[in-house]
Amino acid sequence: MLKKCISIFLLFWNISFSQAMITDDKGQLLPEVLEIVACFNSNPENSADIFKLNDFAQQKFLRPKGAERLDEKSLSHYKKLCAGLSVSVKEKILNLFKRLGDIDPVYPIHKNPNYICIQGSTIPSMRERLMFLSQLVDEQKINISPTTKIVFLTGERTLFKSETTAVLLNSAPFAMDPSWKAPHTLPDDEVGAAKLIWNQLKIVAPLRASQPLFVDAKKRNGNARAQTEDSTQAWLTSNNIRGIVAMVSSNPFVGYQLEVMKLAIKKASLENEIQVEGMGNAATIEGQEIDISLGILLDNLARTIYTLVKYG
Repeated sequence: MLKKCISIFLLFWNISFSQAMITDDKGQLLPEVLEIVACFNSNPENSADIFKLNDFAQQKFLRPKGAERLDEKSLSHYKKLCAGLSVSVKEKILNLFKRLGDIDPVYPIHKNPNYICIQGSTIPSMRERLMFLSQLVDEQKINISPTTKIVFLTGERTLFKSETTAVLLNSAPFAMDPSWKAPHTLPDDEVGAAKLIWNQLKIVAPLRASQPLFVDAKKRNGNARAQTEDSTQAWLTSNNIRGIVAMVSSNPFVGYQLEVMKLAIKKASLENEIQVEGMGNAATIEGQEIDISLGILLDNLARTIYTLVKYG
């Protein structure tokens, strides 16, 4: 069954240690990307040019402007986008995204990073990311030393309506730190939620001994919230960052957020000083309609292509 193909938090260490990406080491689009686009583009020969592909992807794949990933407008867009596809084509596209590294967990290449940056997100996603990192440390796939700096790349965002008091107080499926007590006043924004999550969850001792930095990036005019680039830029400009950076996200967003971080690093003229890699838990697809899963993957692909065009 298609809905059972990916579990919510798959942790098979032998699956993939490669970074999710859409181009090869020469900057050429991977064949899987072209195959995905060909399922929607009646003129696929234009897709090999990343600039033409970007134009197409922005028009075809991108969710409505200003809509969050799971807003009704976005869900309607995903379903309309995939409505004309057969079941076999949908399965093919999902498999192509899997080959690109956007479905399975992504594991670190370097075991001893100087910085570990956890991308801000919704409360459930930030919990998954922190616990994914905790298990990496527990399995000795990544090392935390006294000099390793933990950073939450968070920013200005009021909590969504779905991020209720019950969601804040219930850490399931993850265990709570036995010493944690709920604060009298619960947070109402992403930065405060990240701090609560850090204190709330039962994480391995090397992580618990760390003193993380919580970035509070401001949103840009016209945006509803701070974006990945905003939080990265805020962090880079406030510290003398040098060395290896391990970014913790979750699929299918590992590759996209990695490219955004690279773009921010380039804008700060630090590309010769900082090496960044991405890692993250598996995509959550089980129980989700295939059209919605594909729509999110395609929207994310469009954003990745756009970032690569800006980066180039």
